[in-house]
Amino acid sequence: KMFPNIIKNHIRIPKRRSNSGLSNPKASNLHKNSLFNKNRSIIIPDTKNILILTPNHKLLLQKDLSKIQNSPSPQLSPRPSPSQLPIFSQTTRLPINFPSKTPSKSPSAAYEEKRRSIRGFTGGFHGMYEDNSMEKEARKRVSRHKLITKMRQILKQREGMQQERQMKVRLKQVYKKKFNISIKNTHIYTPSKLESLLSTKAALWQQTKSACTIQTYFRGYQQRVKYKALLHQRDSAARIIQKAWRRYLHITMVPRAQRAMKCRLLIKVKSHIR
Repeated sequence: KMFPNIIKNHIRIPKRRSNSGLSNPKASNLHKNSLFNKNRSIIIPDTKNILILTPNHKLLLQKDLSKIQNSPSPQLSPRPSPSQLPIFSQTTRLPINFPSKTPSKSPSAAYEEKRRSIRGFTGGFHGMYEDNSMEKEARKRVSRHKLITKMRQILKQREGMQQERQMKVRLKQVYKKKFNISIKNTHIYTPSKLESLLSTKAALWQQTKSACTIQTYFRGYQQRVKYKALLHQRDSAARIIQKAWRRYLHITMVPRAQRAMKCRLLIKVKSHIR
């Protein structure tokens, strides 16, 4: 009874054939009367659901079919008008094309009303049901308070994100100018994490710079020590050379000069004697 037109229009019963290949009229008649195929089940197609009837429903289905075929098609009752609908305590169902109670006062209001009525709604009507309960204003206040709180949270979150971006930019500028340090992909770090990374890099840079300064002073000290040793060696070598030169003069040059002087004196004496 629930699906008469479906059974009437969509049941197709295939003919049964005998083993010899010829059609058996008795079997086909039985099959037509039974409304079941060789698997003893029938599938009734539907756009939304697919119903499978088993042999247990055989007799009931045959009786219902006989009643449906003999009875006329049911007629739907006309839809009641909005004035005949019951009035509920909490909500009141309104028709889709419900006329606006307040007439438009200006062209802009008329245009807005026309634009809203394109989908079947008018004025301040937003949906299929209109809330006329006693707690309507309280619910409106609560929803408005929730909306305002949510918007404040969103604005606060946006301000926090903007402050974080500005703080990151300042940190990058300061460390780049003072320590010549930069970090890639700073957007994935929070300001505290970025500051800790930059401070770690700055400490490492200072340690490296201090180590380089210490090494430079130590190398300068080593070179000064070597230079003093070289000067001492030069002085000692010069003294040794001077000492050898004096000895050479006393041993070789002075006696030669003395002999030369003696020769000259002898020559003068001889010349006077003559």
